[in-house]
Amino acid sequence: MFGIILIVHDFKDIETINNLHSFYSSLDSLIQKYTVEIISIKDHGIEKIDEIISNLVEKGCKKVIIQPILLTYGKHFKEIEFLVNNLRSRYGIEIQLTNPLLRYEDIVYNIISKIVQEIEISGIQNPLLRDLILSTGDYSIIFNIKYNRNIEEIANVVANAKYILFDDMRIINFIDTKLLKPGVRIRCEFDIESFSYPPDALIVIGQNLLAIKRIIQLIKQGLKPCCIIATPPCLNFQDVLIKLELLNYDIPCIITSSFKGGLHVAGIILNSLLQISHIRSR
Repeated sequence: MFGIILIVHDFKDIETINNLHSFYSSLDSLIQKYTVEIISIKDHGIEKIDEIISNLVEKGCKKVIIQPILLTYGKHFKEIEFLVNNLRSRYGIEIQLTNPLLRYEDIVYNIISKIVQEIEISGIQNPLLRDLILSTGDYSIIFNIKYNRNIEEIANVVANAKYILFDDMRIINFIDTKLLKPGVRIRCEFDIESFSYPPDALIVIGQNLLAIKRIIQLIKQGLKPCCIIATPPCLNFQDVLIKLELLNYDIPCIITSSFKGGLHVAGIILNSLLQISHIRSR
């Protein structure tokens, strides 16, 4: 077990604090081997660090990461640095004081990186998210993946698909085709105006956002695929909303819920789902 102490100047920046709480709530569903405390220098004082570390040591914590947020290398940071040096000697555990971070995105990436390095990738229980981190090298991607079904359920649907439609044939380069069931048909469709698919097809969209708009149109007309994987990169938040809409339909779906994505992400997701189903069927 290890602990994380986030130090802010005060709690005036409510949006940042709320984002941090939401971030750690999401992280807690993946990893349960850490404890997080958020303290305010203005409201609690630097001495609060000593109290928190004492409590963590009592719980059996062997390592603490202290992350200053929205602070610069000024008076407060020097005071924290001095205190941390004393606490290392007093408690005899590893206490790591990291460089101050000024942006929320930096905080997320930095903390995820440290957590994954600390517990190793096996500490993340979801095999799909584990594969995405290993394949992309992007720790933050696990918070940009959304799905509306249990992963094992989606994997089972994907493995039993008899028809797969890609928007870019390069997606297949990321797939171990030996995992595909014999007889599965694969087609690539570029033309949005003629874009269609047979009922119960597996649709994998890695590049073309317009294809998603067409799929939504066809779903509303009653033509439902068996599953959708949609990871096109986006230029603005309206594009993200188009992908998010897919989660509202009664169809197993996995999407990237941010501006990130691409055909490689779609291929990695598809391959991971096939592997999950293959392992479960042994």
